[in-house]
Amino acid sequence: ERQHELEFDVQPAYDALYEVRHFKPFDSSNYNKVYAQLTHECTTLEKEGEFSICFTDLHQSFLRYRAPKLWNLIRLVKHWYQLCKEKLRGPLPPQYALELLTVYVWEYGIHENPGLHTAQCFRTVLELVTKYKRLRIYWTWCYDFQHEISDYLQGQIKKARPLILDPADPTRNVAGSDLQAWDLLAKEAQIWIDSTFFTNHDMSIVEAWEVMPERQECVFL
Repeated sequence: ERQHELEFDVQPAYDALYEVRHFKPFDSSNYNKVYAQLTHECTTLEKEGEFSICFTDLHQSFLRYRAPKLWNLIRLVKHWYQLCKEKLRGPLPPQYALELLTVYVWEYGIHENPGLHTAQCFRTVLELVTKYKRLRIYWTWCYDFQHEISDYLQGQIKKARPLILDPADPTRNVAGSDLQAWDLLAKEAQIWIDSTFFTNHDMSIVEAWEVMPERQECVFL
């Protein structure tokens, strides 16, 4: 009756997690066999990152129980990303890369700054965007360096940057390989950093947190 149209993509996927989907509570060791097979198939077929849709359940679980303030921050970053997309009219890095970058900033910032400030967190995300050539971010939430895929992961984190490994798929660099797209977004991020957007009511500047663009140690959350 309302004559609305809805466009969507259908992406068929192999149910790679059917044997472990109902294991409770969550235990990353249950996925060792799955990831060993994934990395073997991807390297053999030269299809790294192309099976990430099979791990949608884990993508959702990675973000499901995050704090409401983090969700609000992710929405803010996504809104900024859409503004950049409308303004720049050029290819940009994948939006999911910005979402994961936000999670990374939150994980480190929340430990050092219990009184979380959204403006500081947002500015830190923009600062890391401008340092995209140094990004090396990964999680050991669902896979780690102690099992069958240890050698594979060691090779992954030594690859060219920017590197943001999908927390649910170690074969996928979410940051992509388009450096021009990152450069375009980084220039826009710098414009925002230098603007009055990060000025307090007393004219002081909202400072970014000191978050390294390269993960130095594992954080388990």
